Amino acid sequence: GMLGDDLSSVNKKKSIVLASISVLAFLSCAHEDEMSVKDPDSEIVTIYASSEGVPMVRNVIDDGSLSITWTSGDAINVFFGASESSKFVTSQSGEVAQFKGSIDVVTGGGEGLDDDTSLWGIYPYDEDNTCDGTYVTLTLPAVQPAAENTFANALFPQIARSRNFYMSFYNLCGCFRFSVTAPDIRYVTFAGNNNEIIAGKVSVSMDTTPVVHEVISGETELKMYAPDGGYFVPGVHYYLVVFPGTFSEGMTITYYKDSSCASYRHSKSYTLGRGVVSRFAGKDAGLTFEDIPLVDWEEGDKISGEI
Repeated sequence: GMLGDDLSSVNKKKSIVLASISVLAFLSCAHEDEMSVKDPDSEIVTIYASSEGVPMVRNVIDDGSLSITWTSGDAINVFFGASESSKFVTSQSGEVAQFKGSIDVVTGGGEGLDDDTSLWGIYPYDEDNTCDGTYVTLTLPAVQPAAENTFANALFPQIARSRNFYMSFYNLCGCFRFSVTAPDIRYVTFAGNNNEIIAGKVSVSMDTTPVVHEVISGETELKMYAPDGGYFVPGVHYYLVVFPGTFSEGMTITYYKDSSCASYRHSKSYTLGRGVVSRFAGKDAGLTFEDIPLVDWEEGDKISGEI
């Protein structure tokens, strides 16, 4: 049958504003042909940013919407061209928030940033994220934390590129939502049936929306453990975040109990779009779980020990 059921609205992460006590200080002392460099110790920078959220989507295996907002404590990387990363943090919550931090910014003409250099933003913040002025580099983890009825915090990446201090953040990824019917499923794995790259370290370009430009270190399988070392709760929704693309031979989700597992395979080609939510609702139901060997490690055992 078709994959699909209702998708409820989910409130979470994602609209943004970088904040500054005195944006005017960036601009007021710059003349047409001069460059002005801000002293990062003297001022707090403010950038205002918004997010596109996740649009309503209707396709073969999905029907629904997500509402994504910022939460107090969220942090982003901000780069001025090929600069060192600056960390901006918000103490606000909502669809738009002020993010505060310090960054060296060069301006010309008093209207904002010059024609050659953009401000780039990456959510979530990671000290290993980089920018060379043309591409940003980030890592989507292959082992992802689970949260009930929403994305785990700091999991769903967004990118912004702007010529001024108002930044619009756009989704890089799509996601697969799943639920379970059995009360004793410990973790799941997810993979494309043709070894598609779905996570890992990538460089990203952005003209109007973010696109994976190059895979630096790709991952073909995701793993998600139930929250707090427990079991997934039947009927609750969990979200796997993946790079968008086409699964030419479909995809497989495997459910692991303490000593058995079973796989649900969707064998038709499917293209997951950027910002799209697709679903596997209760697909563990009716599967035959097969025993898998349990490994009981004694203290001091090596990981390479025999099963």
